Amino acid sequence: MLNSSTLQKIWSLIEITSTQTILGKSDRELVLYLLRQLENKHDLNLQEYDSATDYIYSKMTLIRDLADSRELVAL
Repeated sequence: MLNSSTLQKIWSLIEITSTQTILGKSDRELVLYLLRQLENKHDLNLQEYDSATDYIYSKMTLIRDLADSRELVAL
């Protein structure tokens, strides 16, 4: 289970990640990218890493939809 601080960090990373990065990577590539970024800012133990992986995969459609909407607003 992820604590609220880790969840906030994940969504902050998603928010600052470029639309091109989010839309240009496969699901696996994007999950690994976000996890690397998260680990650079926050040490994760194995359980947190696994939970973050599962969480990001479960929100992939939402993450891509948000990036799509950002791209439309930018036009």
